[in-house]
Order: sequence, then structure tokens, then C-alpha cells
Amino acid sequence: MPTRVEQRRLVPTLRIGSETAGAAYMFTTIRQVVASDSEVFVLPAETPEIRVFGADGRHRRTIGRRGAGPGEFDAVTAIGLVGDTLWTLDSNLRRVTLFRANGELLTTARLETMSPEVGSHGRFYFFYPMAMLRDGALVGFGGTTGRAIAAGEVTALPLLRVPTSAGAADTIGWVPIGHEHLILRSTRGTMYRAQPFADAPLTAYAPSTGQVFVVERYAAREEGRASVRVTALGMKGDTVWSRTLPYRARRLDTGVVDSVRAHLTRVLASRYPADEIERSLFVPTFRPPITDVLAGADGSLWIGWDSPERIRRFTMLTAGGHAALEIEGPADILLLWAGDGVAWGQMLDEDDVPTLVRFRIVPS
Repeated sequence: MPTRVEQRRLVPTLRIGSETAGAAYMFTTIRQVVASDSEVFVLPAETPEIRVFGADGRHRRTIGRRGAGPGEFDAVTAIGLVGDTLWTLDSNLRRVTLFRANGELLTTARLETMSPEVGSHGRFYFFYPMAMLRDGALVGFGGTTGRAIAAGEVTALPLLRVPTSAGAADTIGWVPIGHEHLILRSTRGTMYRAQPFADAPLTAYAPSTGQVFVVERYAAREEGRASVRVTALGMKGDTVWSRTLPYRARRLDTGVVDSVRAHLTRVLASRYPADEIERSLFVPTFRPPITDVLAGADGSLWIGWDSPERIRRFTMLTAGGHAALEIEGPADILLLWAGDGVAWGQMLDEDDVPTLVRFRIVPS
């Protein structure tokens, strides 16, 4: 029998942000959040550090600082908790650093240099770790050069499982690049930007269950009912489950397209002619249906739908792939962490300054 989908909503219970005194409470963008029962660990985009706040919203400590020494960071790309251990991944220093939750430094390990043969035909040169598994292995994707993408030599990127000790990388699967990059060419060079109406697949990593979610959210080609496909991959490349979720396609507003086109032309006119911008811009007839995805702390998957309403709508799939919850939240929420009855997200205050907000997940 199909599982009954229950209705939920996000109710704010705490705000950490600009109205509270102190530099630790100021954010430009929040990159990632992980939470324990009593604390929340916040990775801001503006500084390479992890700020720790208590359940009352008060700043307790800051872990790490800019530098290259033990316990220091240059560019933290991901963090996570395994029990009482906080793991951090630094893409620039190419290393994994482990701390106790109280900030005590445990270990630092360099990431092994990837062989140029990783991936396909020597096209992939960098491993970008996104999560640490319970066994200490890393999972992420293999990156390539912008030139290879622009030339059409690479059309998909590998998902990889890489041991922190010596050992070969395992290819979990492949994710099509699709309409992800806005590639502009002129005699002055080539520029790579994100497509404003991208419909490339999204990925989310669930280290608690050892799964990677791939969400194919291609823009519909005709009006009416359409669908997206969600696949959960195991660390051996096996398909754990695959689900199709229906939705109703919505046309992309021409006024929105004209506004984006005018903005790109204005900021790029000194380097790229309008016809090159027009050639490079991906404009689907219908809006890409999904804006963001997030792996929950319990291995669930939260899917954020594109919505014309002044609310956000999410579907939560369990770790086993069953649609369990439909959740409504504030229109401007960027969901950052979800656990048992609690979620954290970024929202703008009345001055359009990012703040961190804790929500209870309650029945509608």
C-alpha cells in the first residue's frame, strides 16, 4: 500500500543574526549547517571558520581560522558530525581535519592526489569531496576544466568514493552536466557562469546512510503534467531505489527572461556582444521544477519545489524512497539542515541581511 503523505509546516522558534550584537552573529551567506541535540555548527561563506551556537542562540565558540597550520582553514567546502566528531573538508589545502565537538583538534590528513585517469579518458583532474562517510571514506565528484566542458569533450561528471588512505577511487555513477553553465566566448577570452534557468541534475550526499541522491529536474517540453526522477545510489554504484514524482509544468515568464537578459547584457557588455549572450543563455519554455535539494540528518531527501506562491513547498522522501511529508515554509527560506522535528535555514531580515533561523516541523 502507498505510504500516506502527511502535511507539515515550518514554524520559526529562534533567529540568530544581525540584530544580535557581535561579529560572530553577522553573516553574508551561510554555506552549511549541521546540528546536534544541544548545538548548531555554522559554516559562513565569508570566513574559513565554524561558528558554534547553543540551543539558546548564543555564540559559544569558533573553531578554526584562516591559515595553513594545524586546525586552520583556507576554503572549507563541507562539514559534518559523526557522533562527537566534527569533520571538515578544505578544498584549497586538500585536507581533512577532525575536531571534537568542543573544538579540540584531533587529526589532519592530506587528500591523496588524484590520478589523471580518474573518470573518463583522463578528462578529470580534481576530486571535490562533499561528505565523509562513517568508515572515513570521502564521497564527492570529479571536476574537469571549463575548456573541456566548453568544447563538448565532457558531458557528464563522475560521482566518486575515495578512501582517505591509499587506495583506488570507486566510480559510483555519472551525472550529466546539461544546461548548467553559461559559456561566453570572445576574442578577449571565455567566461563561465551559472545558467540562471539551469535544469541540470542536482545531487545531495547522505553520509548517515551511505547514499548519493541524483535529482533529474529537466524543464518540461509541454504544458500540463510532467515528472522528475529521483535516484538513490549506493557506494558501490548500485541503484538503491528510484522514484518518479509528478508535478504541473509552469511556463517561464517572458518578463523574467527579459529582465535577466537585460542584466547580463548590462554587466557583460564591455566584453561580450548581445548576440553572444543570447546564444549562450538557456531559456526553456517551462520553468525548471526544482530549485534545491537537501539530504536530511536521517538520510531522508528534502526536495524544494519551484512555486509561484508566497510560500516554499518541500517534499520529504524517506531514506527508503517513500514520500512521507509535504512541508510548507516561508517564501525566502534556504533550507540548510533538517532532522527529527527540527530544521535550520537561512532567511533575510527586514534589512535584507541573512540570518540563521531554527524551525519546528509541526502538523499543518
